Amino acid sequence: MIFTQLVQANLTTKFIGKTIEYYQILESTNSEAWELIKDGGAHGTVVITDNQTSGKGRRSNIWISAPSRSLTFSVILSAEKIGDLKMLPLTAAIAAADAFKAFGLPAELKWPNDILINQKKAGGILSESKYRGGEPSSAVVGIGLNVNEEKEDFPAVLADLATSMYLASGNRQQRERVLAECLNVFEHCLMLSNDDVIQKWTKRCGHIGKQISFSSGGETVSGIFTGLNDSGTAVVEVNGKQKTYSPAMISIEANS
Repeated sequence: MIFTQLVQANLTTKFIGKTIEYYQILESTNSEAWELIKDGGAHGTVVITDNQTSGKGRRSNIWISAPSRSLTFSVILSAEKIGDLKMLPLTAAIAAADAFKAFGLPAELKWPNDILINQKKAGGILSESKYRGGEPSSAVVGIGLNVNEEKEDFPAVLADLATSMYLASGNRQQRERVLAECLNVFEHCLMLSNDDVIQKWTKRCGHIGKQISFSSGGETVSGIFTGLNDSGTAVVEVNGKQKTYSPAMISIEANS
């Protein structure tokens, strides 16, 4: 169980986490966040569950989390109260990496949305936005962090590719404190300029100048990751040519 009062006691934020909606079990925190938005969910509201049964990842993938051991949560944001929406995946990734670092675990970022510890995946980001009349209206940022999982908590196919704070350090962590640390950094990064966000993200990236592979437009792209341009777009050298790829933000056209 997540004790929301303990989370809030460790917050230094002005708006994120002032309201926390906790559920023992939930299909997806992002999906629930969108439902709360329909009912007037406030800017900065955090949705969290102990057991996410159908977590969403990029490209319709499933985010697998261990009940009562991981952190799976989403933050509701009003588009008019934040800066550049396309920076959200970057700011969330910085927050996740810094949360791990605060507990003695240096983490690296892998474009577009992975957080790695010792070259193994320990977290991921899913940012979604809704547009109404061509203008952004709201956004939901979902973050999944592996905190106290043991190796057997991961499916066999992921056992050698994933890790957790516990597996990397040998120490159990208080999830409420990890969550609060992540939310504190996230709000701070939302106040930064695009240039500062790009600088912070680049500093934490573990594959500048290295070969990467990722999916774009239904195709697998392989190339040398050279960094981010001034709009937060990835620059990848593919077959000797510089190409750009947008951050991992999913846009949804609002019906009402």
